[in-house]
Amino acid sequence: MSTSLEDGEILVFVKIKHWPQGHGWSFIEFARRDGDFAIVSAAVLVTTKGDGTISRVSVALGGVGPYPLRVGKAEDLLLGRYPTNTLIGQAAACCAELQLFDDPNIPAWYRKQLAHELTFKAIKEAIERSA
Repeated sequence: MSTSLEDGEILVFVKIKHWPQGHGWSFIEFARRDGDFAIVSAAVLVTTKGDGTISRVSVALGGVGPYPLRVGKAEDLLLGRYPTNTLIGQAAACCAELQLFDDPNIPAWYRKQLAHELTFKAIKEAIERSA
């Protein structure tokens, strides 16, 4: 893992935008054993309007590279639309287009499969929590 901080720099504050009431979240991770670093993790925040359409969404993956990765293409696909299983599946499939870690113990194809499954579940769970 790495950061964007240079030698001698320290982080002094973090600004986080406030999410409105009615938002839902999900964080799902897969590790070999409980307490291990995640092989892959998926985090989703979503806000839905009264009609069920998605008005705000963030999708991120961990364990797939040197730092957490936003999945902007999935976010763009979901934003402003009503979340059907087909649409959620298409958003999760965006993970297959990412360049992920590849190593002898956990190859990239396996991480992509995990990323797809965890992202699908996390999007669904976040939407359910937003209702």
